[in-house]
Amino acid sequence: MYGKAARESTWTRTHNQAVYREARELEVSGDREGALRLYLEIAESDPDGEMASRCLYYAGRMAWEDGDLETALSRLRRVIEEYPHKGLAPQAVRRAVQWSTERHGSDKAIEFLREMEPRVEGTDVHDTLLYRWALLEEEAGRWERALELLERLARLYPRPRSTIYDDAMWRAANIALDHREPRRALTYLQDLVSWREDSIATGSYYTPWTGEAQLLIGRIYLEHLDEPDAAVRAFEELATFPDTRFADDGLWWAFRAHLAQGDRRQGCGALRRLLEQFPHSSYYRRAQESHAEQGC
Repeated sequence: MYGKAARESTWTRTHNQAVYREARELEVSGDREGALRLYLEIAESDPDGEMASRCLYYAGRMAWEDGDLETALSRLRRVIEEYPHKGLAPQAVRRAVQWSTERHGSDKAIEFLREMEPRVEGTDVHDTLLYRWALLEEEAGRWERALELLERLARLYPRPRSTIYDDAMWRAANIALDHREPRRALTYLQDLVSWREDSIATGSYYTPWTGEAQLLIGRIYLEHLDEPDAAVRAFEELATFPDTRFADDGLWWAFRAHLAQGDRRQGCGALRRLLEQFPHSSYYRRAQESHAEQGC
């Protein structure tokens, strides 16, 4: 059916959509050679068309499934370099990293990213490449290099241009904290919580990482820097965030920070608010026990 539509169509876009559907049918039915021929036909005959990047991506996936990593990477390179604005470009980066690592280890994946990086600098896929490269460097134990890459991402692609800016700052904070750099971690986290997005439909709102980042800020002050006053401020502020799922966490940790200050009265106040406002909290039983123990 699709083959007939393709042959009869005189409009390139309709033709290629029909050929693409035929290729998908052939691949599903087991005719991989026929499917690959059609994928490459679309990619080469209409490189500026909307189907080209998708067909190259599927052709790369087929090469990987057939055990030909170099051909697979060659096709993914084209998706990334020639179509960096397309939605499949970040996916191509992730697949190139995954396949290279599975076959030859992370060094092969880093080699691929290092080769591609100058070719895509300034494009929509560059931030994804830097982020994946940073994760590989972290896994290899080169955490300072990982932080350099994440900081470069943040510098080149600030909000709102990069959709993974917050993920990069969250990862950077955790890397710094894992390597006993709590104040450096605070820098990344405070950047996260300082951002507020505006929407005509919903008004101002915080990013998805805001609540968890604020919680970690308080815990760093309390557990790593022994600064309970700063911790109390962080936890109390968290409890005021609109629609955050970490408000009960904020109250529980505010209680603990107040105890570290030696301020039992304020600690009891935080416990009472937790018990009254969050009866289904995972902290509820501990809060009841602490409330009794402290004689609140």
